[in-house]
Order: sequence, then C-alpha cells, then structure tokens
Amino acid sequence: MAVHQNNLAGLSLATTLDVNQVNTHGVAWVVNQALTKERNGAKILISQIFFNVDNFLAVQEGLKMAGANLILVAGVLHYPSQNQLDWVQRVLRLTVSNDWRKNPDLASARLVADLTDGQAAGIHYFANF
Repeated sequence: MAVHQNNLAGLSLATTLDVNQVNTHGVAWVVNQALTKERNGAKILISQIFFNVDNFLAVQEGLKMAGANLILVAGVLHYPSQNQLDWVQRVLRLTVSNDWRKNPDLASARLVADLTDGQAAGIHYFANF
C-alpha cells in the first residue's frame, strides 16, 4: 500500500489490483474486488504488471459503469529485459507472448500507447529489478 497526498488536509489510500484475474474470474469479479477495496478506504488502485491492455480497459470500464470513485493506474513493466520477462513468467506466472519476447521495447511502447488511447488515469512504471 502507498499513500498519495491529494491536498494538505488529507491523504488517499492506494492499493493494488490484479487485472490479470479477468482471464480466470471475469471482469465483474475483478470490479467487485476493486469495489471492496474502495469500501475499505482505497482511492487509488495500481494494477499489477500486465500485458493484455484489453483486461485493463475492461476493468476500467467496469469501474466506470459501477459508479466507482477510484483512480485506476496501470502498472507497466516498461522496456523490460529478457531476465525481467523470465522473472514475470516464473514468479508472477504470467504468460509472456512471443511479441514481448521478440521485441519487448516495441511491445511495451504499444502497451503504453494503447493505455494512453484508452485514457488510463495514469501509468506506474515498475522499477528495474
């Protein structure tokens, strides 16, 4: 969790959301997870690393349709190395597509462009590890 100072009078609680869960549980389930976090005080959600922009945008739309007052920020592994992609696949158990393997810089740039086109509230770049 993190906090974000939105004015001098208060802080906003930030937490994470795994939009990859859309693949196994569906959009409604992920949106319900986000709404639970909102009821518990979260104002900002930062997604876990993801490669499928459609999942993120579907959750973003689901939150809008549900009337959530959450800021959903995309968690992006920007210009990842092959070692980082190996780590993501091994530790986070995410499938890394051939596009990401062959040209991670181009795939990363496309993801950011798609998020920008989809009007993501923000992008959080995960630090190199």
